[in-house]
This record gives sequence, C-alpha cells and structure tokens, in this order.
Amino acid sequence: RRRQPEAALLTPESRIVFVMVGLPARGKSFIGRKIHRYCTWLGISAAIFNLGEYRRATIGAGMPSSFFAHDNSDGLTTRSQLADRALEDMRVFFDSDDGHVAIFDATNTTRERRELVRTRVEGWGGRAIFVESRCDDEELIEQNIRATKLTSPDYLGWDAEDAVRDFRARIAQYEKVYEPVGDHDEDIPYISMHNVRKVTVNRLDSYLGSRVAFFLMALNLRTRKIYFSRHGESEFNVVGKIGGDPDITARGQRYATALGKWMGDRVARLWTSTLRRTVQTGATVNAPHRRSIGLLDEINAG
Repeated sequence: RRRQPEAALLTPESRIVFVMVGLPARGKSFIGRKIHRYCTWLGISAAIFNLGEYRRATIGAGMPSSFFAHDNSDGLTTRSQLADRALEDMRVFFDSDDGHVAIFDATNTTRERRELVRTRVEGWGGRAIFVESRCDDEELIEQNIRATKLTSPDYLGWDAEDAVRDFRARIAQYEKVYEPVGDHDEDIPYISMHNVRKVTVNRLDSYLGSRVAFFLMALNLRTRKIYFSRHGESEFNVVGKIGGDPDITARGQRYATALGKWMGDRVARLWTSTLRRTVQTGATVNAPHRRSIGLLDEINAG
C-alpha cells in the first residue's frame, strides 16, 4: 500500500485539483503527467482525469476538427457532459478512494469553463489550482504535434500530413475562444507557464501548490538525448573479478578513445561514477560540464 503523505500535506487543503489550461499541443498532458508523478513520488494519492480519454471511450476516436468548434452546439453539449462526468469521477476519487490530488487534463480555454470547474471543486471541499501552458514557439508546437498527436488514437491510420492539417484546424477552433489566464484572474490560484521558460505564479497559498510550482520551473518540453555507456574493459574484467576500483586496460582505453571520437561535440554534460574505470572511460569525451557522482557507484559490486 502507498505510504501516507507527509504530515505537512495532510491538511484541509488535501483535496487539490490541478486544472490544466491551454490550447492543444502545448504540453498540457505532459505537464499533468509530471505533476502526477511528482505527487506520487511524494507519497500522495493522485489521479489524472483526461477529457480526451473520456471522449474516445464514449463517442470514439477520430472526431473531425468541426466537432471542437465553439458554435457546434451538439459538440459543445457533448464535451460539457463529458467534463461533468470527469468531475463527478473526481469527486468519487476524493470521497471513496482516499484521494488527495487530481489532475484535470483538458483545454479549459474560457473563463466561464474555468469558473464552472472551480465552483464544482469547491462545492465538495476541494481547491482548484489552474496550470496554464502557453506556447508561441512554432518549432516547439510542430515538434509536439508530430511527436505525440500523430500517434494518438484520434489519428490511427491517417496520413501524417493530413493528420497535422486536421489537428491544426482543431487548434484554430480553440484559438477563436481562448481566454488566457491573466490579470483578470487575480483572485484565483494559478501557475502560468509561457514557453515553459517563464513561469508566473498567483495566490499560491498552499504548501503543495508551492512545491509543484517550484517543480514545474525545472521542466523542459524540448526533446533531449541521453546516452548511456558501460565503462571500458577493466583489469578486473580480464581476470573475472567484480567490484573494486581497478583501472581500465589498454583495450578499455581503445574503447574510451573510440567513444570520445564517436560522441564528438554532441555532449553538454557528462556524469560518471567516482570509480576510476568510469572516470577514465569518460576522460576522452568532449563535454563542457562533467561530474563524478557517488550515487552512480555500483552497489555491493552489482
């Protein structure tokens, strides 16, 4: 069973709903999953309520962009009903499942919708904290569309370029009614992220909300590459020993040289353990920032 949250978090604020806000392809789901993972790591019972999943489970995938138009009364009614269902499931999560944190993953692009969500949440003793992701970096938006939306069930079997055009048409529907979080929302708690790099925080008077805000300041939506390499052959490898702190052999040095040549200038940071064999292997890698970290040392020769 999951361990109980820290005592400092077990207060009347325990029912917290992080309400995602923003246009499609702005990283809301990514941020929501990060908040969920962070809360779980803290030992807090948390759950994600993704409105897109409710839609696909109820009416199927592959809805055209016109379904998301604000003047499509049938589509608007359906989406409102799905939001109501998600909020009701959220209430049950808090009441019956010993929940403490919920992430409502939806666009919530209008002040009217956000006020409705806040009223519902406060109605059952919860506290809504809005988390907005704004992005006008076209390169990042395009990257997000192609990396995540093309593999979505909504575009299963679609031609890639047709899917991109349709999804951009969906974004355009939301842009017509989008009301960003701002000065007019000074009475509500929110975290607004602009291109991830700029974070604005308002009325965060809760312990957990503040911790999540600091956590989000460290996020980066851009794709990063992480390379892993075993150390070059060590003297103990030759004789079948494990553990210890031996040097690398001549053969291990050849591997290290080849590794450094292959990596070229693509490494920004290099982390090794404090053991000689890993430090020696990494010595040939051209990295402007390098660290030897004890936490990367093997444990009990394993």
